[in-house]
Amino acid sequence: MTSKEVSKTTLNCKAMSLDDIKALTDIDKIRECLKQVELEEEEMDKQISLKMQNKDLFFRELNAKLEKTAKPNLDNLGSQINDLKDNLEESYKVGLEPLNKLVYLYEQQNSVNDLLSQLRSTKNIKIYQEELKLGIENNDLNQSIQSINNYLNTDVESLKKGYFSKYFKNDDHFNVEKFENYRLELIEKLENNYREGVKNNNKDMVLDQIKKLPKLGEPGLAIKLLNDYIADPLINEDRSGSSSPILQLKQLLEALAFQVTEYQEWIGDHFGSGWFLSWLHQLIEKVSPTCYEIFKDFKMVNDWDATIQRIHLSSMSSVSQAGKTTPTMQANNEIDIKEVDRMLDELTFMCQKIRLFELLALNKINEEKLSILSEKALSRHHYSCPVDLIESSLNHLLMDNTEDIQLFPQFRESLMDQYPLIEKFYFSDTIKQAIDMDEYEEGNGTSSSVDDSFYLIKKGSFRSLTTCQLETFQRSISIYKEVLTKLVLPSFDPKPKSTGPGGAQVTTLKNMLISINNTGTSQKYVNTLIAELQSVCQKILTSFPSGQKLEFETCILSLNEVETRFKRSHQTNFDRLISRSLMPKLSDFMLGLSQESDYILEKEEDIQLLSTIELKFKSRVQPFLKPYETNLLDFNFKYLIEKICEIISKQFEVEFINKKKFNWFGAQKLDSDLRLIIQFLSSLTDIYIKDLFRIPITICDILIQEEIEHVRDILPDDLIDFSNSNTNGDSIIRGGDDSGSASKNKISLDELANWMKLRQDWDSNKIEDFIISLIPSKSG
Repeated sequence: MTSKEVSKTTLNCKAMSLDDIKALTDIDKIRECLKQVELEEEEMDKQISLKMQNKDLFFRELNAKLEKTAKPNLDNLGSQINDLKDNLEESYKVGLEPLNKLVYLYEQQNSVNDLLSQLRSTKNIKIYQEELKLGIENNDLNQSIQSINNYLNTDVESLKKGYFSKYFKNDDHFNVEKFENYRLELIEKLENNYREGVKNNNKDMVLDQIKKLPKLGEPGLAIKLLNDYIADPLINEDRSGSSSPILQLKQLLEALAFQVTEYQEWIGDHFGSGWFLSWLHQLIEKVSPTCYEIFKDFKMVNDWDATIQRIHLSSMSSVSQAGKTTPTMQANNEIDIKEVDRMLDELTFMCQKIRLFELLALNKINEEKLSILSEKALSRHHYSCPVDLIESSLNHLLMDNTEDIQLFPQFRESLMDQYPLIEKFYFSDTIKQAIDMDEYEEGNGTSSSVDDSFYLIKKGSFRSLTTCQLETFQRSISIYKEVLTKLVLPSFDPKPKSTGPGGAQVTTLKNMLISINNTGTSQKYVNTLIAELQSVCQKILTSFPSGQKLEFETCILSLNEVETRFKRSHQTNFDRLISRSLMPKLSDFMLGLSQESDYILEKEEDIQLLSTIELKFKSRVQPFLKPYETNLLDFNFKYLIEKICEIISKQFEVEFINKKKFNWFGAQKLDSDLRLIIQFLSSLTDIYIKDLFRIPITICDILIQEEIEHVRDILPDDLIDFSNSNTNGDSIIRGGDDSGSASKNKISLDELANWMKLRQDWDSNKIEDFIISLIPSKSG
C-alpha cells in the first residue's frame, strides 16, 4: 500500500482542528475531509431536528393543557420541563457547527429557562399565601410581614401575563387582592403599635414598628414616622421664658446632630440604600420653622431692625463727613457699642453652630453617596430608595452647582448678611475712639492706640473666623485691612509739635522715635496675628473640604499686604531718622576725629598709651545715643545700632584712616583703637557687629604687617573684586585714588594699593610690584 493510500485510510477530520484542516494542501485529503464534514453535519441536523420536534410538541401540549379548565399539576409540569431542558442542553453540546444552529438552540434553551423561572415564581406565590394565612392564624406578626415582603419582591405583574396567567384568575390560592388587603391591615396594626409606643415613651417598641414598614413596601411612611418621633419633641418644646435664643438654637442643633449620627447606620440597615438622604431632607424641613422662630426671637430681643437702621444712617453720615474721627451724628449716641459687640458675639456663636451642623450633615451625605455607588449597598435591599427621590433630596440639601450645603438660608438672609455692616461700624467706631484717646506713657515705647487697635482687630478676626463662613470671613478681613491701613497707620505719622525758623513745623526727635516704635510693633503684631489665625484655622476647620480650607488660609495670608505697608512705613521713618539726625551728627563727629595727628609713633611702648581716640569716641557717642536708647524699643534700638555701625565703619574708613599716615608702630595703635571702639559698640547690643567693620579691620590687618609681601598671606580669598580693578599697573599707583570703591564687602586693587601707601615706611615701587603680582593671569 502506498503512503498516499495509508494517508487516505487514516484521515479523521472530526478529530482535526480548524488550523489542521486549513493546513491541508493535498487535493485528495481536502476532498476526503469535506465528505466527512458533510456526513457529520447531516447526522447532527437529524439529532437537532428530533430535539426541536420534541420541544415544539411539548409546548403545544402545554398550551393545550393550560387552555383547559382543569389545570395540570405544577410539580409534574416542572419535571417535564426539566427533561426538555436536559434534551436541549444535550443538543446544544452536539451542535458545534453550523453557527446558525447553535444560536437557534441557545435561544430555545433560554425560552425554556424563562418557563422554569415563571413556574417557580408561580408556585412560590401559593407558598407565600399559605405562610401568610398561617402567620395570621397564629398571630405571628413577623411571619406575616415576611410573607408579604416575599410577595412584594416577586414580579407578579409579569407572571399574570405569562404562561400561567390563568392560575391568577381562577385559583383562590393566587388571589393577589388578598395580599394587598392583608398588607394594609398589617400597616394599620404597625401604626397603632407605633402610637402606643410613643405614648408610653417606649423607644424600642417605636423603632421596631418603624423598621418593619419597609418590608411592607412602605419605606416612605417609615421615614415620616421616624421624623415625627425624633422632631416632634424638639419642635413642640415650650421655650417661652426658658433661655436666650442662642442657647435654644444650640440645644436644638446639638440634639439634631446627635440624631443624625445615631440613625444614619440604622436607616441603612433597615430601610435600604439612599433613604437616609430622604430622611435627612425631611428632618431639616420639619425643624426649619422652629429655627426660623428662634431667629425671629433673636431679632426681637436685640431690636434688630431699628439697630441696623441706626447703624446704616451712622455709616452714611461718616461717609459724607470723611476725615473726622469723632462721631458726627446724634445717631451714634443712640447705639451702645457694647451692645453691638454682644450682638456680633451672639451672631458668631449662632453661625458657628449652624455651620458645624451643616458640615456634619455634609459629611454624612457624602458617606451616603459613596454607599449608594457601592454594589454592596445597591444589592442589599430590594426596597432601595428610588433614584429620582435621591436626586430630589440632594437638590434640596446641597447648594446649586457646589458640593457645599446650606440648610438654614433664612439665617443668612435675615441676619448674617448684615454682619459686615455691623462689624465695619463697630471697628470704625472703637478704633477711632482708641486713636482719639491715644496717649504715650514714658517707658511704654509705643502709643496706647497700638495695643488697643490690635486687641480689637485680633478679637474681631478670631470672632469672624469662628463663624466658619468663608464669605463672612473674607468680608471681615477686607474691613480689618481697610481700618489698619486707612485709620491706624496714618495715625502713627510723627506729628509736628514745635515751630522752626520762619514758623515751619518741626517734628521732634521723640515723636519720630515713637512713630518708629508704633510702625515696627504693628508690623510684628500683624505677623503674629497671621500665625495665630492660621493655627486656629487648622483646629476649627478640620472637617471642612480641603478646597474651602485653602480659601480660608489664602484670605488670612492676604493680611501680608498690611504687614508690607507697616514695614514700608517703618523703614521710611528709619531712613528719615538716619538722614536727618544720625548722618549729620556722625559725620561731624568723625570729621572732628580726623583732625587728630597721624599715627607715627617712635617706639613700641607708645602703643600701650591710653587711646585718646577711644575716649573721645565714647564721650561723644554715649550722650548722643542716650535719647535713642531711652525711647526706642529694644528691637528698634538694635537695628539703630546696626545702622550706626555701618555709618561709623564707612566714616572711619573714609574720614579717618584714609586721611592719616602710619608707620608700623602707628598701625599697631590704630588696630588697638579700632578694636576698643568695636568693643564699646558691642556692649550696647547683643547683635554681632564685627562683620560690619570688615573693611576697617582688613585695612588694619594690612597696615600692621611688617613686610609688604606678608600682606599676601592675610588677604581673604573673596576680598578683592578684580572686575572693578584697573589692570594697568601704572595707572593703579599713579592714577589711583579712593574714587574706585568696590562693593560693600569687597575691595578693588586700587583701594588696596591706596591703603598700603598709607604706610610711610613702605616703598611705593614695591607696593606697585606687589599689586601687579596679584592680578590673575589672562591665560589662566
